[in-house]
Amino acid sequence: MTALLADAGLDVRATLVREAEPTERTPQAYLLARKAADGQGEGADAVS
Repeated sequence: MTALLADAGLDVRATLVREAEPTERTPQAYLLARKAADGQGEGADAVS
């Protein structure tokens, strides 16, 4: 999933994987991604 987001031009900022709760069958994962500012590379923060 991270590679798909990067291919779409998004920077993955954080990931979290947690164990499954008793009522769930599989672990759960969360990704936080943002669209990179034009002309900015990975990890760069745009300042106006």
